[in-house]
Amino acid sequence: MKIELIDNKVYFNDGSKKKEIHPFWLRERVNGKEYLDKGTQQRLFDPTFLSNNVLINKANINEKYLEVDFNDGVNSKLNLNKLALEFSNKDTVVKAINKKKVGFFFEKY
Repeated sequence: MKIELIDNKVYFNDGSKKKEIHPFWLRERVNGKEYLDKGTQQRLFDPTFLSNNVLINKANINEKYLEVDFNDGVNSKLNLNKLALEFSNKDTVVKAINKKKVGFFFEKY
């Protein structure tokens, strides 16, 4: 599985099919020091306030990173392996978290 770039569009290729990764999905994952808390790695911005018209002005792939310039002026360097794992839904960190179903019961009085 790998990330590919064609005409400033980013694609995920799992070997059997190729899917475009929407610019908004990538924009949510910017990771510069002005966008993430140093200690917790949580976003310092609310993605619900991002424009839904996010576009990629320029993109480049080097050995380990996808470098993206978005039309809202944000530039980011994203780790290719992390992007591929997350986009493929094979992110082991999220899947490793134990989940419990919690039921709610109501009684009549």
